[in-house]
Amino acid sequence: MFVRYVRNDPNLIKKIWFYGNSNIFWSLNGNLHREDGPAIEMKTGYKEWYLEGKKYYTEQEYWKALGNLKLRKTIHEGPYKF
Repeated sequence: MFVRYVRNDPNLIKKIWFYGNSNIFWSLNGNLHREDGPAIEMKTGYKEWYLEGKKYYTEQEYWKALGNLKLRKTIHEGPYKF
């Protein structure tokens, strides 16, 4: 197994676990999380989608939740700083 750390933001710790058998796990701050595809990809082709540690049982649920997450981030971060 090998772990790759990705630090685009000092407040976020992204980890990607690569196992020798080609299974890949993505996490953000200790929770399974990925915004551009499944957070778990197995060698067999099995996939699981997670956002902020919450599992989505279908890819359609995941994409809908991702849209809502991005909307919340946009509203929260918005162009106006208070």
